[in-house]
Formats: sequence, C-alpha cells, structure tokens
Amino acid sequence: MMALRSEPSYSTYHGSSRREDLYRDFSRMHARSSQWTMSCADKVMLTTIPTYFAPNRTIPELHGLMKSRTGVDPLKDFAEAVRDELQAFPSR
Repeated sequence: MMALRSEPSYSTYHGSSRREDLYRDFSRMHARSSQWTMSCADKVMLTTIPTYFAPNRTIPELHGLMKSRTGVDPLKDFAEAVRDELQAFPSR
C-alpha cells in the first residue's frame, strides 16, 4: 500500500535535470539582465516563497488587498522591468 504524503517527493519535482535547468536559466538571466530587472526578480522570489507556505487568505482579506493595491500583483515591477529591457532592443 502506498503511503499518502502531504508534500511532493523530492525526485518528482526536484530532479537533477530540472534543478540544473533552473540554475542555468537563472544564470543566463543574471548575465543578460539589468540590475533593476534582477532586483525585481529577487523581490518576486522573496515574496512568493513565504506566500506559498502561509495560510490561505480569506475573501475579505483579498478584497482589502485589492482595495489597498498592496500585495496583489507581485510580478508587476518585474514585468515592467522586462518590458523596458525588451523595448530597448530593436525589433527583428
């Protein structure tokens, strides 16, 4: 009988090839992106990880966040930084 687990197994989501791909992509991003873009990417990571482990928010809590416009779109600054970088390159 298979045991039920509340967390995915390490090999399922963190296989060496997947982890290596992540490190490779992150290194490319560091080499090619501006300091501002990397700062925004770090902010997304530092926001996402604790949010993943935090309790789910209630509908009233989400409504309050939307009204105050805080914490609703953690990708906003990163997306704007990437968009600015892409616009700096001539289109092909």
